[in-house]
Parts: sequence; C-alpha cells; structure tokens
Amino acid sequence: MSTFKRLFVDHPATIDEGYFEHLLFAFKFSGRLFRMGFAALVHGVVPATFETTASSGILKLSEEIRIRRQLMASASECRQTDHNGKCNENQTGCAEYRRVGYAKHAHPRQRAQTIGWPGK
Repeated sequence: MSTFKRLFVDHPATIDEGYFEHLLFAFKFSGRLFRMGFAALVHGVVPATFETTASSGILKLSEEIRIRRQLMASASECRQTDHNGKCNENQTGCAEYRRVGYAKHAHPRQRAQTIGWPGK
C-alpha cells in the first residue's frame, strides 16, 4: 500500500467519499467548531451573550456524528459481500443502507430522517 493512498484515499473511501468530498465536510465541520468556540469565548467575557450557542451546537454536532457513524457502519456492512460478490440482502446494515439510499451529498440529518433516526 502506498503512503499516498493510505494518507489521502483510504479513510474517505471507508465512508463512500472522495478526497475532496471529505475535505469539504471537514472544513464545514471545523468552521462550525470555530464559531462555537468564539461564541463560548465571548460568553465568558460577557455572560449575557451566547448563553446556549456553544452547548447547543456541540449537542447537534454530537448527534450528527452519531448518525454518520451508524450510516457508515451500515454502508460497511452492506459492502461486505457473499462468495458470489453480491450484497447479502439479509444483513441489517445492507437493508438500512439501501433504504437510505446513502446519498453521498445529503446532509447527515436528511439521511437520518429518511430512516427515522432523530436529527432535527
């Protein structure tokens, strides 16, 4: 395995993303964290401001990560094939993966709502 593939390709592929898709997700995620950190900093200086911004944002991010991990696990299970190279339709993860359709560009909350997981 080449170092390039290990550093830039392998991890995004485990969640059905390309490098740039994964990069965009990480940039958006870090931007949200920076905004929450700034709100917490301002709240520390002026307690009447941003009273719940950081904590609410962290809870939302946590839920999105939980949902994303469940979908990744379903996708991983779905990619496991039987000896004929076909997905085992009896696997729970495969059924969930197919039901969601695992639209790569859909927001985790949209994928979660498709299969009835919470994620407002």
